[in-house]
Amino acid sequence: MRRMGLVGVLGLSVGWIGGCSDDIEEATSGGVDDTADSSGGPTTVTTTITSADTTATTTQTETTDPDGTSTVTTDDGPATTDGGTTDTTTSGDTTSGDTTTSGGTTTDGGTTTDGGTTTDGGATTDGGTTTDGGTTTDGGTTTDGGTTTDGGTTTDGGTTTDGGTTGITTITTDPTITTDPTITTDPTDPTITTDPTVTTDPTTDPSTTDGGTDSTGGTPDACDLIPSGPFTPVMAGSGPLFDGSEDLAFDGLGHLAGQDQGDIVLVMADLTTSVLNATPMPNVFGMRYRDDGDLVAADFGGDELLLVSPGGVVTSWVSGIDGPNGVYPDFFGNVWVTEFVGGRVLRVDDTGNLHTIVNGAAATSANGIVFDDTRDLLFFTNYESGTIRRIAIDVDFAPVGPTAVVGTIPGGGPDGLALDVCGNLYVVDEMNDDLWRFELDDAGVATGSGAIASFDTGVSNAQFGSGAGFTNLALYVTGDPGTVWIVDVGVHGAAYPTAP
Repeated sequence: MRRMGLVGVLGLSVGWIGGCSDDIEEATSGGVDDTADSSGGPTTVTTTITSADTTATTTQTETTDPDGTSTVTTDDGPATTDGGTTDTTTSGDTTSGDTTTSGGTTTDGGTTTDGGTTTDGGATTDGGTTTDGGTTTDGGTTTDGGTTTDGGTTTDGGTTTDGGTTGITTITTDPTITTDPTITTDPTDPTITTDPTVTTDPTTDPSTTDGGTDSTGGTPDACDLIPSGPFTPVMAGSGPLFDGSEDLAFDGLGHLAGQDQGDIVLVMADLTTSVLNATPMPNVFGMRYRDDGDLVAADFGGDELLLVSPGGVVTSWVSGIDGPNGVYPDFFGNVWVTEFVGGRVLRVDDTGNLHTIVNGAAATSANGIVFDDTRDLLFFTNYESGTIRRIAIDVDFAPVGPTAVVGTIPGGGPDGLALDVCGNLYVVDEMNDDLWRFELDDAGVATGSGAIASFDTGVSNAQFGSGAGFTNLALYVTGDPGTVWIVDVGVHGAAYPTAP
């Protein structure tokens, strides 16, 4: 059976400007300095020669000793352009093998622009300070190779933007916590994503651990960590949303269907309502949507199954069922049905033909029903005996072997059923207005059970939410008189068909 498993100086080179030797003429440039040492020492004569275009100057110094020996020293001055003086130091700065512009100071081979200070090969722009090869922009401070933007401080290679501080960051995830649903889209409705603030979601990361190990040596399955309850139901709205509704159904399009006297009412999350059916339907018990968008409704008094189209057209589909009660469409075109009065469990195939799955004593007062296509098990309830049963289903959707008892609710009247993604079975006890959960193993055998919520009004059926405004982490529970209760059980519901 198919299974539905579930980011150079002054920046220019200085040379002689159009200067050649025949353009140079003698000029006094302040006169000849003929100075004799009054003590009988040497006499020094200094002569300055400047080119006509003032592009070059030469200074000659002649020193005559008392014994008549003369020594002439020539000193070619630096090139001057357009009356200015060019030296290896510009604008009051000092450079030793480096390049400095506009007042910066550079040490040990760095490059500084606009007043910054650089040490050990770093590059600084706009007044920042850089140490050990980092790069700083706009006044930040960087140490040990980090990059800082807009005044932040970075240590040990981190990156900081807008004034923050970054060091070595270690991200540690608490092994008991996993991030919930925005990671995973709700399998029953792609429009639903879960709140990222929700933690410990067993439906999205089954590797979540609380420090122990499972039998294979890995971490425990996250399904072992779901909340155990009890849970406090929250009323939807301020009063009954329906009137006399035995069941409810989500279409996955943002509507919750339920019965209001002879009408099927569609309720949105903002409590806006509309009527679906075009003709009265006063005796509806179970109801669920097929994946083609039709609502399957069990007409208990009419002994038949009805189809209600998205446009509201009501059609008689399958007759000859004595008191149809629970209905459950699957993903394969089947609709599983309980026959409360006649005492049978039935399957209606995609052509509308009836097939008996269980009859006799095991099907007495058959009520709620759900098909688990992961384990190939069909679950149903016996209302009068308080029993929940299962039966294996083969690839042809036929029963395999006898039924087996999953559990019993003492003094209870088990009605509607629902499954979560962990394979737990939820049972509405109509007799006591309680919600039970049965923890099941892979074979559908109960490993634990108990009531997890109690209600102030009558309840009979439940379904996990689907569609805009509704949450798949909660069961929506209703019954006569029509109040809808929301029970957040902390785990996603198993996928089920909804309208396309």
